[in-house]
Amino acid sequence: MVVLIGGQRTLKVDAHTHLLPQSWPETFDIPLRLIRYEKPTEKGFVARMEYKADGRLFRELKDNCFDPDAMLRECDEAGVDVQVVCTVPVMFNYHMPAETGTPWSQFLNDDLAQTCKRRPDRLVGLGTLPLQDTAAAVAEVGRGLRLGLVGYQIGSHVNAFRGFLPDGTPKIEQLQLNHPDLRPVWRECARLGACLMIHPWDMEWWAPADYWQPWLVGMPAETTLAGTALILGGVLSECPTLRVMMSHGGGALPFLMGRIEWGYRCRPDLVAKHCKEMPRSVAKLLYFDSITHDERMLQHLVDLFGPDKVMLGSDYPFPLGEVRSVAPVTGEVLTAYPGELIQSSKLSAAQKRMLLAGAALQWMGLEAEPFLGRVRDLSIPAQRADEDESNRQLPAHMTVYVVDAFTEKPYAGNPAAVVFVPPEADAALSNSLRKLIAAQMNLSETAYVTPFVTDSQTSADLLSARRFGLRWFTPDGTEVNLCGHATLATAQALIAAGNKSEVLTFETLSGPLTVTRTGAGLRMTLPNNAPVNVASLSEASILAAIGALQTVVQSATGMQTMDIEYSASTKKLLLRLEDGQPSLAAILALPADLPNKLRAAHSDGSVVKGVMVTVRTPEGPYDFQSRYFAPWVGIPEDPVTGSAHTVLAPYYQRIIGKSELSARQCSPRGGDLLLSVTPTAVYITGRAAVVLKGEIAVPQA
Repeated sequence: MVVLIGGQRTLKVDAHTHLLPQSWPETFDIPLRLIRYEKPTEKGFVARMEYKADGRLFRELKDNCFDPDAMLRECDEAGVDVQVVCTVPVMFNYHMPAETGTPWSQFLNDDLAQTCKRRPDRLVGLGTLPLQDTAAAVAEVGRGLRLGLVGYQIGSHVNAFRGFLPDGTPKIEQLQLNHPDLRPVWRECARLGACLMIHPWDMEWWAPADYWQPWLVGMPAETTLAGTALILGGVLSECPTLRVMMSHGGGALPFLMGRIEWGYRCRPDLVAKHCKEMPRSVAKLLYFDSITHDERMLQHLVDLFGPDKVMLGSDYPFPLGEVRSVAPVTGEVLTAYPGELIQSSKLSAAQKRMLLAGAALQWMGLEAEPFLGRVRDLSIPAQRADEDESNRQLPAHMTVYVVDAFTEKPYAGNPAAVVFVPPEADAALSNSLRKLIAAQMNLSETAYVTPFVTDSQTSADLLSARRFGLRWFTPDGTEVNLCGHATLATAQALIAAGNKSEVLTFETLSGPLTVTRTGAGLRMTLPNNAPVNVASLSEASILAAIGALQTVVQSATGMQTMDIEYSASTKKLLLRLEDGQPSLAAILALPADLPNKLRAAHSDGSVVKGVMVTVRTPEGPYDFQSRYFAPWVGIPEDPVTGSAHTVLAPYYQRIIGKSELSARQCSPRGGDLLLSVTPTAVYITGRAAVVLKGEIAVPQA
């Protein structure tokens, strides 16, 4: 299978698959053994795992459970380019003493790393950790990464060995993931950049065993408990760069966020003991796989956390996952292939590409390039049977607007280019062409907007549509997940072109964004990206980068910072100077070479991608003012930045104690914003002015 999204060949990464060793020594004192059959059974099983103690069957296996060649053949049929492989959770064996549990984890990691080295273009490995022993687990984090693994699969809790009882039976302690013994492991994973996948397991506590309930209900419940331990237990707040993916769509966690936040508000004495910001804001640090088995649930997951936090996961090769399967009773085809739910959904093409590859690569900290050979090599038919030639051609020209956002007057505020992309051209307008046009426009953002057909429409055009796809590119070719001023500019361009809709909805990499016409201007709904004080952080790499940037700003202003806050979800740093006019004057006088000095102090942008220097100005018409610098994404200074105010607004709401705020971004061009803060969203109201309308030539292939 060749995967085409919007007519373009698309990389497909399955981030949740399992692979067992082909054998393991009997000398390991683990409960299970592997027995190979002399010939396959009628159902195709070639081996069984059984309990050593009594010969009881655990599971029968087909060759795709431990033969990577068989696995990759099925990947080819399903159009999966890359599999992220990890062991089966029953192999964790946290109940074993460290002297046997640590060598067992090392054996699994050595075996998996060697398998992945055979096909580095197709296989990526997640190891396991001996979490019953803190020191051994910390050491294994680094050792596994040196083997070539990118991270680790861990259980939803740890049934840790803690010595022997007087009668000689093992003493087991159940550790939730926020337990103090596990924190050094999470800090080491964050420090070294190892990603984590949380997998439910050990559901013996789930008493109602009828109807497969431990798997249908117990597993999602385990994942939910693990997620709340990470959020409410303060793990993610302490380690905000820790990249954690919750398997099985996060269990019930995405659908309980409202209840969790209600408890956080009404009983902070019980719920908010270790989580110092709204749980939903912390939860945005998490990633999720797509195993929801329901398009509406998948859409909710994407809407809640954004498509850059949701990734294809199939649970291959097991039947409760999204694998090719047929119902044994009815013969119904349940799933044709991994990723079918995403590929057949109503998500936009950009969102599907993100779920199929982009989010997983971001979670693992990997670039796409090493895996693109297969994408390039597989031929794509010149024309699919369900596409006519007109749908594959680019127009010679496309309409372009230049709009100044957050200003009523032209030549102020923040300019953005807005390119109108007809629906029939969206698939053919490649990323390379979008980057080329963005470089030519040379504005902080170039937006590409395409009308969508809604359920009540038979066709879509710019004047009648209410729902659009929207993407943003910087001059250096970076596609960003969120851009407020270019969203405002896009809405103004559509209105100038004649669109009469009162509410415009844009499907983006950050989920759906809405812009509503009001008497005060255009009101955008953006996510709440509340920051945390750096005093709550412990990661050395984050603190070092923040300290270096703080020193640069203090030197440039000649003033000390009175508050330092960090938004891990946006990688934005907030540096607040003392209140009043002297600090405002210092901000207005910041030197032109400040962006270069910021970039030199933190060259790779791994921790911070934008710096806000801000001051409260209670004596004037604005509650606060700020400037924003993002040289790490090709924007030395952004004149007026909507996304920066998704961090600034909730911060000042907390400081000032009011939810309605007036702000000015005091760059040389400058712009005004009206802000309204809720626990889940920041509403930004501003005006915009069209300064240019024309046509841009489109290079033809």
